[in-house]
Amino acid sequence: MPFPARFLVFTLVLIVSAGTALAAPFVVVANGGSESVSILDAATDTVVATVPVGSAPFGVGVTPDGTRAFVTLYDEASVAVIDLTTRSVIDVLPTGNSPQGVAVAPGGARFYHTNSEDYTVSVFDVGTSELVATVPVGTDPDNLAVSPDGTTVYVANASNRRPPASGANARNSVSVIDTATNVEVKRIPVGRSPRSVAFAPSGARAYSSNANSGTVSVIDTATRTVLQNVTLGGKPRGVAVTPDGTRVYVTNFQLTLVSVISTATNTVLRTIPMPEGTRPMRIAITPDGKKAYATNNDRPGSVLVLDLTTDTLKTEIPVGNSPVGLAITRQ
Repeated sequence: MPFPARFLVFTLVLIVSAGTALAAPFVVVANGGSESVSILDAATDTVVATVPVGSAPFGVGVTPDGTRAFVTLYDEASVAVIDLTTRSVIDVLPTGNSPQGVAVAPGGARFYHTNSEDYTVSVFDVGTSELVATVPVGTDPDNLAVSPDGTTVYVANASNRRPPASGANARNSVSVIDTATNVEVKRIPVGRSPRSVAFAPSGARAYSSNANSGTVSVIDTATRTVLQNVTLGGKPRGVAVTPDGTRVYVTNFQLTLVSVISTATNTVLRTIPMPEGTRPMRIAITPDGKKAYATNNDRPGSVLVLDLTTDTLKTEIPVGNSPVGLAITRQ
């Protein structure tokens, strides 16, 4: 399939040899339909490396020091470990069935990922690459996030047409895992088919994008209850909070836009239209809060770059086919 004409006006893809120093921060993108990961330099918005990883890469997490990336391989029941200095796969870790989202603890000692077919979350030790625990959660866990203080993991239980897991609120809920005990301690009912969850920098709030309800649930993390549901329409998917905690950015797979929510009022400030034909999936924000990157889950795929100072589309970077997850290094 030829590239859409819109790509011709955007950034040229660059592939460089392994070992060349990367500018920080950089963006790691899982190309679900291309068996590869793209690494983007956020300073220049160019692709600086493409790393083969295996079948159906899905979620991405990066360590706080920017030296490692963990990429779930949905079809292979495993996680590829990438050395971001050499831009190569240095290990492949067997795990549960159909792994999806990945999150790394703020201190970098653990990483967590969901196993959608098994209704579990796997907990790995970053230093030893050993499986520490397998935590049962709700039905079809998709994406997840670790709280800023590292004490809890919130998991979006999407329940995508599969039988319910045992226990209350298995479907359409957010599981809360205590990281000290690696035990699920709560399931918070939210909207239908939650797909992503993100914390405010303070840790006082969490936000769940509910694809089949067209809403975002605002969760009080102290009481572990939903304070409000913000109506967006369509099918919201990815969610990210700005470093200053004032805004939440939510991709909308169906409406081809990104919604901007005020955290002060829990209302939609504006919507940012994406190029016609794109399918915005996951989103992440740079540490300085000036840009956001969203995967366009299309064939051929791309990464949509948003200027958050103006809330406009800045550019579109071609990557592999059907990109899903992405993560941005912090330093």
